[in-house]
Amino acid sequence: HQNSSPPTTSTEPPQQNSSPPTTSTEPKTTDAVLESIDTDYRYDTDNFGQTNFFLEPTIKFRLG
Repeated sequence: HQNSSPPTTSTEPPQQNSSPPTTSTEPKTTDAVLESIDTDYRYDTDNFGQTNFFLEPTIKFRLG
């Protein structure tokens, strides 16, 4: 079974933004400041000899 209708095409021109992009001269303040990154890791072995490696990163930051 074939579709006999022609494909639909749009005849509208693409919209253009006539205003230039706005630039701010004010300095941006950061919302969060990174204080530290700690990484903890450990090996865990079960009774069947399977070993699992756990990697736990902890990120601390201060909100502005």
